[in-house]
Amino acid sequence: MAFFALSGITGCIDPSSASTSEAMYNEDMIIEYHKKDILVDFNNVYMVTIIMGNHMQNFQFSGPSGSTYRDDFYNSLPK
Repeated sequence: MAFFALSGITGCIDPSSASTSEAMYNEDMIIEYHKKDILVDFNNVYMVTIIMGNHMQNFQFSGPSGSTYRDDFYNSLPK
């Protein structure tokens, strides 16, 4: 079993990777994942949506490096 920690996701704004409570995600439970870009209040928000079992989690990135952080996280997920 492999896990990834929320605190290890650089640049994630929601859920906040700077949170004091450590969230762990089981990579073996990942069914599907994809990238998605949205515009919120005229700001780009870059997302990775992961479906794990019967749960869906959106990881959001924004700012000047948001797309880079999103792509780095996306590429770190198991293929």
